[in-house]
Amino acid sequence: MPLVSVIVPLYDKASYVLRSLASVAAQTVEDFEVIVVDDGSTDGGGDVVAGFSDSRFRLIGQTNAGPGAARNRGLREAQAPYVAFLDADDTWSPNFLSENVSILERYPTAAAVCCGWYEQPGGAFPAKWWRDCHIDGEGLVAISPATKTEQLVGLIAYTNPSTMLTRSDSVRRWGGFYEGGSRYGEDATLWLKMFLNEPFYFHARQLATMDVQASELCRNYRTVRPIEPFLLDERILLEACPPPLIPVLQRFIKARACKTASVLGFWGEWRRANELARRFISPRDWHTPLFALAVLSSSPLVMPIGWAARSLAMRQSPARRDSLRT
Repeated sequence: MPLVSVIVPLYDKASYVLRSLASVAAQTVEDFEVIVVDDGSTDGGGDVVAGFSDSRFRLIGQTNAGPGAARNRGLREAQAPYVAFLDADDTWSPNFLSENVSILERYPTAAAVCCGWYEQPGGAFPAKWWRDCHIDGEGLVAISPATKTEQLVGLIAYTNPSTMLTRSDSVRRWGGFYEGGSRYGEDATLWLKMFLNEPFYFHARQLATMDVQASELCRNYRTVRPIEPFLLDERILLEACPPPLIPVLQRFIKARACKTASVLGFWGEWRRANELARRFISPRDWHTPLFALAVLSSSPLVMPIGWAARSLAMRQSPARRDSLRT
């Protein structure tokens, strides 16, 4: 049995996937298996993977069903006690597995470890995401009734599939990634279920590189993004939430509703923003992050403001444009 199962969902990333696989092959930990799930690629990416000569790597094909379904397919095949999910356009530093496996072995209650990353292009460490975690140093973090909304929002923003190592049994315990037709927020839905019930370990060591131009992250500025699964049906999270943490989760959902309504307003989708705001927030939630912007986004008055904001955003750098990704 390998120590780590690495699952790589692949969809139309033929130009990048060899770079990702090479970064796994270069790991200082050699006891791993790699399961690449070709999710119906149309650019020959599966053929590129099939030519990668390493017996630890294997390719599985399926009809296109989205990243959550692709990761879950790999998870069903995974044999190791630890599992990592590397997107086909991202890479790891050679010590990604060794450092993160060491942490999970030292902290047996941790369901996952989340590390820092570089961004490509630019290479700069996105320090904002770490500051928003509100962690003094690094360490084990568990949600409690006293957890503030801003911190939980920041912690979930920090949890990206390519920057995490998880325990296989924890991922399976909470149902794997959301499928259900949504192709946005399927990973955050899983991390929330896990994090509401088990501690995560967070640190800022930059052990991965995320390609923000090649990934889905920039699409907030190309077209309006889908609504997160837990905003379409909050029972997805409420049913997994321990009763003492339900108020914490409800405050988080309100904050994400305000964020998503604000993004809809950015795209001039004020009617959809209005529907979302009416479902989740009321005047007494005025203290919720982005409340005022969500209210503005729910009005036709946002149309000219959204047009001006989009024009400005398109002239900014890719890393700067990524500021609406969470």
